[in-house]
Amino acid sequence: MIFTLIGHKWLQGEILTVKQVATYFNAFISDVTVTRHLDDMAASGTLVRRPDPRDRRRLLLMPTHRLFEIGRIFLEARKDIARKHGFVYDPERAKAEQSDC
Repeated sequence: MIFTLIGHKWLQGEILTVKQVATYFNAFISDVTVTRHLDDMAASGTLVRRPDPRDRRRLLLMPTHRLFEIGRIFLEARKDIARKHGFVYDPERAKAEQSDC
């Protein structure tokens, strides 16, 4: 969920800070858990922490190309599963079903 939030906000032109991400998930998980997830994301190359040029105490969370590639693969897999089970219109499947009738 954290990677989705960071990527979505980035695409909207907003760069989040560690504090903002912790605030989003405050009802579900602790700040320590958010920080641990961010550490894991940075270690895996999906996220880079950069000091805010206006306030060097703040860290900006910058998604990497790897994060967007993982997200794209994830969404393609979800689409394929939904299409396979009939939740997404698939013209090829519709033709095959019509010819079976």
